[in-house]
Amino acid sequence: MKYAKDEALSEVLKRSRKVRERRAAKAKAALSSTAVLLFTSLVWLIGALPMRPEKLDDSVYGSFMLSQDAGGLVLVAVLAFSLGMLLTILILHWRNSRNNEERNGGNEG
Repeated sequence: MKYAKDEALSEVLKRSRKVRERRAAKAKAALSSTAVLLFTSLVWLIGALPMRPEKLDDSVYGSFMLSQDAGGLVLVAVLAFSLGMLLTILILHWRNSRNNEERNGGNEG
């Protein structure tokens, strides 16, 4: 036999740890690149929307979001919120599935 039981077990644990670290690094890189892409697209979208300064003499009691030109900004805000929620849900799902895999892997051995 090439390995004793203890050596084989430690080798298996070491390899599984490396696989988990590689998987976590890939997920981290994917999430980081997604965040950068979302940030740049939001910056581009805000820059692409036409914005005109508000007239202050129309109404003293008015709000900025009640103007007719604020639709694009509201759209960007809703999109940013939706994408943030989607990203949060995906991260929580990924984390929970990873924790479940670790728990199940430890109970089988």
